[in-house]
Amino acid sequence: YNDSYVHDELSISFKQSPVWIELLSSSSGELLHQESEEILFSINSYDIISDNYMSYINILSNGGNADIAIYLNIDDDNEILLGDINFDNDINIQDIVLLINFIVESSIPNEIEFLASDINSDSILNVLDVVQLVNIILA
Repeated sequence: YNDSYVHDELSISFKQSPVWIELLSSSSGELLHQESEEILFSINSYDIISDNYMSYINILSNGGNADIAIYLNIDDDNEILLGDINFDNDINIQDIVLLINFIVESSIPNEIEFLASDINSDSILNVLDVVQLVNIILA
């Protein structure tokens, strides 16, 4: 862009977003005094080699600007512990509650939650997974 042409109320910048971050909300809008708005984005580590990544979300406004750093660390040693559905490194009643919510469809699991929930690896979440999860907890 032309640096000498940038002036108040006008700026142009072209930057390529990293492939691992996606903006899910509108990228522009107007807020009145003392209002707020939620900005949603998704981070996806699929098909990215193990490494440390960093990017920024730039917020530009008439009241000031901000850069929010987003860090992504992809580690080859990440394994899914079957039954640890909430990924707290502990298999307990909270995981059973999540699994039952997935089965009755009051919640929909993402891909990783589904893999951690499918205890018998039959690609179906059902009461058989609940029974096996209870057995893991009681063992």
